Amino acid sequence: GQVATLDFGNPGQLDAGGVITRGAGDGIRVDVRAVDAEADYRGRLTQENHSVNYPVAFAARGQFRFRAQPVFPANVKVGEYTGALTFVVTYQ
Repeated sequence: GQVATLDFGNPGQLDAGGVITRGAGDGIRVDVRAVDAEADYRGRLTQENHSVNYPVAFAARGQFRFRAQPVFPANVKVGEYTGALTFVVTYQ
């Protein structure tokens, strides 16, 4: 069948720990995962694993659910952090 692919991350947005944040310090990552049963990959989005495929019939509804959870290192600094995650949808 036909597949819709969500491909995540411009250069510098993802590493092995997830979505990179910058700000008061380094080291905070955001663990982003697909939660829809129709997703073929529901693990952490990383530099190595950054694509999620869906059946086109599901994707056509335009509602994808994700969970985002910050991951803090032991020596986290107080302050503001920002990060971004771009994605492109491709229908095949």
